[in-house]
Amino acid sequence: MVHRGDEPRAAPPWTRGALAVVAGVGIVAALVPLREHVAGANLALLLVVAVLAAAVFGGRVVAILFAVVTALAFDFFLTRPYESFAIDRADDVETTILLVIVGVVGGELVERTRRSERDAACVALTRKAGRFERDGKTRTWTT
Repeated sequence: MVHRGDEPRAAPPWTRGALAVVAGVGIVAALVPLREHVAGANLALLLVVAVLAAAVFGGRVVAILFAVVTALAFDFFLTRPYESFAIDRADDVETTILLVIVGVVGGELVERTRRSERDAACVALTRKAGRFERDGKTRTWTT
C-alpha cells in the first residue's frame, strides 16, 4: 500500500475492533466504584455517550462491536447480581438492549453522514471540472 506522508494512516480493522473491545470493558470497569452510588440508568447514559463516540471515531462496525461489548460489560459489572450475566430487573434488560440499539443506529447514522459528505465532494469536483471545460481551461499534457 502506497502511503503519502501528508495523510494519516487508518488503523487496520482488527486493531480498531480490539480497541473497541478493550475500551468497552475498560470504561464499564471504571464505572464499577460508582454502581452503589449512581443509578444504573445514569451509568448507562454515560455509556451511550461512549457508544456514540465510538461510532464517530470508528464507524459502523466499531460502533456495533463497542455497543455489544459495552452492553455485555454493563450487564456483567453494573447490574445485579454483579459479576454474572444474569439480570434480575426488566429495566436492566431493556437498558442492555438499548445500548446495542444505540450502537447500531449511531454507527449507521455516522456512515450515512460520511457517505453524504463524500458524495457532495464528488459532485462539487464534477461541477468544478465542468466549469473548467466550459471556460476552455482544460490542458492536454504530452510526454
